[in-house]
Amino acid sequence: MAAWVYLDPDGFAVAGGDRDGVDAPSDALELAPGTRPRDVMGRRFVDGSPTDERHPDLLPSTPAEVANGRTIAARAEGLERFIGWLDAQAETISGRVPAAERQTWLPKEEAAKRVAAGAATSSDLSLLSIEAALVGEEMAVTVAKILTNAAMFRVAGPLISGLRRHCARVVLEAPTPEAVDAAVAAAQARFAGVLADPLAFAADPAGWLAAH
Repeated sequence: MAAWVYLDPDGFAVAGGDRDGVDAPSDALELAPGTRPRDVMGRRFVDGSPTDERHPDLLPSTPAEVANGRTIAARAEGLERFIGWLDAQAETISGRVPAAERQTWLPKEEAAKRVAAGAATSSDLSLLSIEAALVGEEMAVTVAKILTNAAMFRVAGPLISGLRRHCARVVLEAPTPEAVDAAVAAAQARFAGVLADPLAFAADPAGWLAAH
């Protein structure tokens, strides 16, 4: 997991984040392995390492303020981590495809609908026959796959949005950094399989949630 902080002009850590499977942003300072942003937030960095000097405006005055500051930082990190996990999960639906291909999804869906309804134009048939010919499929098979994928993508968008908002709620309710980590881990474990089959979830959301 990469972890990083952003430094102000005086070298104090004022923001940060962490995420699995990505590099630290180019304008941030990557932290040593095992160091979390919340552990060094507000501290001054010299030659890439944190010192004991703390930013005067970020220096808590009581143990309760120290704990609260760590929890706030943990919540931001936890939500960022969950969003990174969602990104990886969402990619399992569509795979890695060129941007130019993504731009054809809607025209292909509309053409496939007309073919399935027996109202295809010559342009529709020409568009879909290219893909069918290249992969060696019958036109009916290509049409069926396009329509199935389109239905899945329509469900996946609201599902991802709902998962993000769910995690934001449970993270904001977590009272300690440890509770934040537990909440994120629990959400990832609970919903690990839902994006593998969005249509099954869409068919019975209440039933799926009750069973998981």
